[in-house]
Amino acid sequence: MGIFLITALAEVGQMVIILLISRPFSAALALVELIAFPMIIMNAIGMVIFIGTFNMVFIEEDGQFAEKMRLALGIVEQSLPHLRKGLYSAADMEETAEIIYNSTPCAAVMITDTRGILAIKGNERFNLLKSEAVLKPILDSINDLKPTIFSHADKPDPLYPVLKNHIIVAAPLIELDKPVGSLTMMVKKHWHTSQVNLNFAVELARLFSTQLELSDLDYQKQLRRKAEFKALQSQVNPHFLYNALNTISYVCRDNADRARELLLTLSAYYRQTLENDQYMLSLHTELYHVTSYLELEKARFEEKLQVDVYVEEELDCMVPSFILQPLVENAVRYGADKKGNRHVSISARTSGKMAEISVMDKGPGIPLEIIEHLFAGKDAAGVGLSNVHKRLKSIYGEENGLKIESSSEGTRVWFLVPAGSGQPVDCNENKEILS
Repeated sequence: MGIFLITALAEVGQMVIILLISRPFSAALALVELIAFPMIIMNAIGMVIFIGTFNMVFIEEDGQFAEKMRLALGIVEQSLPHLRKGLYSAADMEETAEIIYNSTPCAAVMITDTRGILAIKGNERFNLLKSEAVLKPILDSINDLKPTIFSHADKPDPLYPVLKNHIIVAAPLIELDKPVGSLTMMVKKHWHTSQVNLNFAVELARLFSTQLELSDLDYQKQLRRKAEFKALQSQVNPHFLYNALNTISYVCRDNADRARELLLTLSAYYRQTLENDQYMLSLHTELYHVTSYLELEKARFEEKLQVDVYVEEELDCMVPSFILQPLVENAVRYGADKKGNRHVSISARTSGKMAEISVMDKGPGIPLEIIEHLFAGKDAAGVGLSNVHKRLKSIYGEENGLKIESSSEGTRVWFLVPAGSGQPVDCNENKEILS
């Protein structure tokens, strides 16, 4: 109605101008009387139809864009399990290409790295894309980090057989501002669809690129955590081996059978420690490893080392591998009382939805300076304690590292992990966990 009235008002103004500038006035007036009403009405109606048509086009374009975005998000959601390994799994890339092909009306879908085809899916015409002459310009186009449409080629051009009835849309896959591949789609030619297909391919490639970067970050986190684990494994105290061998050699003189048992225990301990490559273990498996270590230490200290282990009945949880060993070793090494006796207690009990695992001794306590350095992230706290503290925080959140109570009457070190035998979950609900 507003457009109709504005157009009608403009036409009235036009009639007034005709009367003002036309001579003779009587002839102008007669003309205006004749044409005014039909011109005002028809032009106003025509403007309404014209603007309405444009409005319908814009609404349709918005609808198409929204539909394409829904389609792109749906494709990415289906493809997420296959993108977590990056571009390194041919089977996953094949699955991703098939998802895109089945979800869109394109004639062919191709995923490449910077050197060649990783996966391709389509009708009989897609074989044309495998030609080196056709593939080269597509791969070259991704180096400028911009999407490219191949829509026309002359007859001598290798692309001509493909572009005769189709267009090729190549969108680069980008990680850290560098091209790592391309998402290429071959679509049947329509006079009005090139830009729509380009936008769709670009947005889909951008979503894929984001997921590939996330998968790379996740892979780097896994490598970092594995490196931390290997660092812990490499920290098996050489003095412990030296003392264990000395103890066994001493036992050989009086009890050959006991010495043989200790040698087997030492062998089993180092095999468990050095060959284990699991990141998470059940609490009972971790305690079994620690028990092997304590068996050797008890042979060394004999009656001067007492160990109590209490695990709450039916408690079952997962813990990071090799997480208890450094704590128990510290308790044995530094937990001697004034008489030289060492009393180490290991306990695991339920605390709400969490499992509280603690190691306690009756030694002179940990110096306050060492504890302050530990919580400040300084290496002076000792490699073993510091590494355990950092691992716990990286898995369960910043607030869930080691907890320490220490006095001249002894030290208690403990930490919390989710109770239950399922996959570990972040105590802070960060969900950034390597399970």
